Amino acid sequence: MSAWGRVPAILVGLGACPGTILGLMIAGLGLSAAGCAAGPSPAVEPAAPSPSGYRALFRAEIRRGDERVRLRIAAALLPPDRVRLEFFGPVGGARAVLVADTMEILALLPGERSYDRSPATSANLERLLGLPLPASQLSALLMGRPFCPPESVRDRLETRSAATFARTLAWHTIDCPPAEVLYQGRGESRGLVREAVIRDPGTGAIILRVEYEGGGNGAEGTWPSVLRLKFERDGAEAVLKAEEGPMSAPVAESLFTPPVPAGFERKSLSLSLSAPALHGSAAEAGE
Repeated sequence: MSAWGRVPAILVGLGACPGTILGLMIAGLGLSAAGCAAGPSPAVEPAAPSPSGYRALFRAEIRRGDERVRLRIAAALLPPDRVRLEFFGPVGGARAVLVADTMEILALLPGERSYDRSPATSANLERLLGLPLPASQLSALLMGRPFCPPESVRDRLETRSAATFARTLAWHTIDCPPAEVLYQGRGESRGLVREAVIRDPGTGAIILRVEYEGGGNGAEGTWPSVLRLKFERDGAEAVLKAEEGPMSAPVAESLFTPPVPAGFERKSLSLSLSAPALHGSAAEAGE
C-alpha cells in the first residue's frame, strides 16, 4: 500500500476523487471530496487546472535529550509563499495541521478540536512551529533553496587545497541580505544548497543548522530527499527522510484556505516542531 494511502490528508483539495490514493481524506477534519464524479458533467464547466507545486511525505525522527519520537510529515507547497504541513503519529489521522501564506497562519489540532488563526509574522510562526521563518523561507527550507530570490543571492566561489591527492576543493558560499533571519548556505553550486546556517539578525546567534542529502527531479531543479535539522536553542534534532516525493505536481490553491471545522474552539496555541510532546506520548515514541 502506498504511503500516500496511509497518510493521505495532505492531498485534500488536490482535485482527486474517492477510490484513488489522492482522494483519501481526514474524516476528523470534516473535509470532503464534493464534486468528484466518474466523469465530467456536461452541465458543469471543468475546473481550471491547478498550479504546479511541491509535495512530499517525510518520515521524521525528532530527538531532544532522552526524548525521541517518530512521526510523518506531509508537505504541500505553492512557491514562493504558500505552505501546508500535516503531522501524523504512528497511527490515526493528523495530530496537527499548519497552513501559512504571506497574510495568515492557521493551525488546527483535530484531537483537541481547537485552532489558532494569527497574522503571518515570524513571531507567530516561531510560536506555532518553533522556527521564526515566514512562509516563503519555510518553503525554501524544505526545497533546499536560499532564503532570497536569485537576483539577491551573493555567491562566492571558495577553494582550499585538500590534504591528500594534491586536489583542490571548491564550493559555493551563498549569502542572502539581512531579513527576518540571516541565511548562509554552502553547496556545489548557487542553486544546490547542501548545508545552511540560519542566525538571529540581532545577536548573530545560530537558530538552526540544516544539512541536505539526495534529491528528486523537481520542476525547479533538484529537491533534497533528506533534511537534518539541528535546533540550537533547545538542543533538539530532527531527521526528515522522504517516503514519497518530493515531486512536482498540481496542487489546488484551495488546499491553503481550509475551512475551520464546526465545533473547533479558537485558542492561542503554542506548539513546536522540536517538541516531541506535540506528536504523542513517550510510549508511542518507540513504535
